Amino acid sequence: MMVFMNETPTPDTRDTMREQRDAEKIAANVRAEVARKSLPADSIAALLGLHRNTVTSRLAGRSPFYAYEIARLAAVLDVSAMVLLAVDDNPVLPPRGVGPGIIGPTS
Repeated sequence: MMVFMNETPTPDTRDTMREQRDAEKIAANVRAEVARKSLPADSIAALLGLHRNTVTSRLAGRSPFYAYEIARLAAVLDVSAMVLLAVDDNPVLPPRGVGPGIIGPTS
């Protein structure tokens, strides 16, 4: 989708732009954690039961990850799903009163 400089973005355009930005940020988070674990795309594809091209598209931020994919990746990467889903520059903090056993590993 293209927005021209003299156009005022509509609510639908803003939502689409935000969704794309969020997908790209989540993909960057996943790429960072995958790099830390040195996992090749083929391994991720096998883990998620997806074709390698689909995984490549997800990692590039061209298509969003599904919730079950984030959950599986978080478990394999030994991180909280919240870390993978963080889309702003604020640190990821668990809700008050929620311990690490509920949210995921802390390290």
